[in-house]
Amino acid sequence: MNPAKRLFISFILTILISPIFGQDSYAYDGYRHDFYNMVNTYYLKKDTNLVKETISFLNDPNVCYNIEKPHLTGFFGALFSLNTKIKNDFSSTIEEITNTDFKRLFVYLLVTNIDSIESKWLLSTEYNDMNWSAYFATGDMKYINLLISNMKYDTVRTDKMLFFTGASAKWSLCSNSQQHKEIMAYLIKVQRTNKLISEILIKPPSEIEDSIFAIDKRQRANGIWK
Repeated sequence: MNPAKRLFISFILTILISPIFGQDSYAYDGYRHDFYNMVNTYYLKKDTNLVKETISFLNDPNVCYNIEKPHLTGFFGALFSLNTKIKNDFSSTIEEITNTDFKRLFVYLLVTNIDSIESKWLLSTEYNDMNWSAYFATGDMKYINLLISNMKYDTVRTDKMLFFTGASAKWSLCSNSQQHKEIMAYLIKVQRTNKLISEILIKPPSEIEDSIFAIDKRQRANGIWK
């Protein structure tokens, strides 16, 4: 995909790869972070450098809080609810986080259960990002099921956010299933429960992207979306 189109996708879908944990690591204002490679496979490798690398990432002045908030919330909210040791390690080193917004977020995550957090988030592309991050932290398929349930909203044509919620769930499930064999195996296993799963198993991500762009362009041309 050419850089301009990828950048537009990133903007439009919160916006679709904003960036989503689970996609390839990307250049953040010209600086490539190994952090993404680590979190994308944490559920498999349980990297022991997680605490150190996360603090280093959070202290990078190029990292944007508003972009990273849903990813960090999902990843560490789920991980802290599952792993007491990691939670305690972060608690003991939280003063090393120099960015006040990130420090405030982690203080919140240390005392709040992920299920409580999830219950308060509105359906959105950020909600999908949060569920992907929670999955990559834990490998728990309940987060994949939440993404599967959101795919149905890609048929909505009156509410732009609901449409992009469905579209981003659909695209990201398609893309990540091709990069993570565990996701592919699970989608194959449950495809009878949702006809959209069968669709994303046979389509390339680029075809779904093109469809999203076409719908967005048509809705804007018709004055339905701004």
